Amino acid sequence: MKNSKNICLNCNAQLDNQHAYCPACGQEAKFKDLSLKYILANALESFFNFDTRFFRTIRDVWIPNRIIKQFIEGKRTKYMHPMRFLFICLVLFFTLLSFSLRNFDMESNTDIESMVLTNDLYHAFESYNDSVGIIQDQADIDSIRKHVFVNYKDLEKDTFFNGTILGTNFDSLGLITSDVYHMEPDSLWAKYNITSRTEKLLIKQIKRVTLDPNQSVRFGIANMLWGFIIITILMALQMKLLYIRHDVYYVEHLMQVNIFHCQVFLIFSILFGINFIVDVPGQLFQLGLVPLLLLIYSLKDYFKQNIFKTILKVIIFGIVYFILLTIIAVWIALLSLAVY
Repeated sequence: MKNSKNICLNCNAQLDNQHAYCPACGQEAKFKDLSLKYILANALESFFNFDTRFFRTIRDVWIPNRIIKQFIEGKRTKYMHPMRFLFICLVLFFTLLSFSLRNFDMESNTDIESMVLTNDLYHAFESYNDSVGIIQDQADIDSIRKHVFVNYKDLEKDTFFNGTILGTNFDSLGLITSDVYHMEPDSLWAKYNITSRTEKLLIKQIKRVTLDPNQSVRFGIANMLWGFIIITILMALQMKLLYIRHDVYYVEHLMQVNIFHCQVFLIFSILFGINFIVDVPGQLFQLGLVPLLLLIYSLKDYFKQNIFKTILKVIIFGIVYFILLTIIAVWIALLSLAVY
């Protein structure tokens, strides 16, 4: 529709007939009906902004330092904003990873429920045979035990969980697996004299995780999305310290780490995507080393240091990265355990 008043509907700036966009705020001079199609299309365009800048960014992210130098020189409309591009790569990667995990079966609730059911049937069989004595021959009893209760595990003697989490020593609690899966929470707390809120929460959450480990892992991985944003910010600070003698801005280090992450997530997103169609050989996942090699080349080219100094700094970068990633992963795992 034509804007007959020639006034920007967003900022009220005066327009003329030559303006396709408002010179003050950049909004389109023409306005459109608020149809569902327009609203959805506008939302997708605002979020992903899939124009030539997006595809140009995907192309040039593999060319060492090109995007960084363009950004520092002030040519910032040519590419998608680095943080937005990183966020899109993160969402794409973790979405594909989450779908890939659906084909990866851990010990699931079916296994736990089967163990509990087998345990109940075994004790029912023993109790019924002791009271009625329908089977007199011990050899027959042993045969039934051997062939019917193949995967039998006495959950009434099995400890629910071993070890210490968040200061809670499960060995000292002495929880029996069958009690955890059969008793109501209040009855369980009373039997084992559990009064601490932390202990109650941990028992409930560990039970949920053991019943559905696949879902709990996907939940934890989804929370790693913002974990990698934190890692990007902190690792840029660490890189700033490694190159403290160089007169460069923090944002330049931030972009180096940003591009490194984008390359990693794009490579694995492509591999996960292909894996949905055909099985990808495990050797192809070694392509994940390509961003590391590009990082070494980029740092050497950007800071003009020899290859040995650059490799040494990348090794230090990698060690700190691994430590930081471990800390954040453990933190997110504990947080996920608490709220899942």
